[in-house]
Amino acid sequence: MIFLLMPLSGCQRQHVVKFAGEAQGTTYHITVVDTHGSQSASDLQLRVEQRLQEIDLALSNYRDDSELSSFNRANVGEWIPLGHDLAEVIAVSNRISKESDGAFDITVAPLVELWGFGPHKKTKTIPATTEIEAAHALVDYRNLEIDRAQSRARKNRALTIDVNGIAQGYTVDQLAELLSALGYTDFLVEVGGELRLVGRNAEQELWHIGIEKPGDGLADAQQMLAGSNIGVTTAGDYHDYFEKDGVRYSHTIDPRTGRPIAHNLASVTVAAPTAVLADGYDTALEVMGPERGFAFAQRMHLAAYFILRDGAGFSARATPEMSGYLIDDSH
Repeated sequence: MIFLLMPLSGCQRQHVVKFAGEAQGTTYHITVVDTHGSQSASDLQLRVEQRLQEIDLALSNYRDDSELSSFNRANVGEWIPLGHDLAEVIAVSNRISKESDGAFDITVAPLVELWGFGPHKKTKTIPATTEIEAAHALVDYRNLEIDRAQSRARKNRALTIDVNGIAQGYTVDQLAELLSALGYTDFLVEVGGELRLVGRNAEQELWHIGIEKPGDGLADAQQMLAGSNIGVTTAGDYHDYFEKDGVRYSHTIDPRTGRPIAHNLASVTVAAPTAVLADGYDTALEVMGPERGFAFAQRMHLAAYFILRDGAGFSARATPEMSGYLIDDSH
């Protein structure tokens, strides 16, 4: 998770609009530097929440009336017309699935549900091997075909999709597009810890944010970073998991094995031109683990920050592309 930090210096010179609310089973926070004071926080929040409702109706797998749920009920082989939101999310997801060789895969829904992390949450127990194999047989992004030109998709085998690994990043980008269309040039959008930083803060400095130190207690910053005109997201295994006989089972399921990830990578933060790309890549890297994930990030020239469990504590490493965003607080 990522959180906003107070400015490091200077005094506020601009009018700032802030508001927050609930969305997608979590919370959102928006900070807008409004040079002209042209719109009230309540008016702006109304526009934002209307867009949030549209996205929820398109992408939620917790709603039977959502477009995603309707697609999951569709027949195999049938081309299904899609709205812009779902079509875009499927297209970006398939791109990252191909690049990561299936480490990121939105057809993972049967496995997520089986392990007790889906919308129909049950008591979390370890499934039988036969159950895992049966669910795993339904998972393969290559059986999900997207025709972006005609905004339609089809399933070439029985499958269901779950876009929770990328939907919040997409939502952040859509709210950023809304604010930009309204004429704002300096703002921060956060949904469930995923961020889009645009322009500058009220002190006309880069936005300063903290990467959360993994743990179950109060949020504390492991590392600070500063940036502008980027999306920043984090995938981690320390907020949603269960333990059985001393073994931790993460909500992050490896689509290639059918089982929760089992390595010492606690979290990975990615900075990218958009939050939807960052959100997809951080999940892929979290699945790959510390060695393969880091090698993939280097090969793809991703700005990525890895936090690893190291004995009783943590260690971290960053790709060269991420190093430029990190704030050295040793002085």
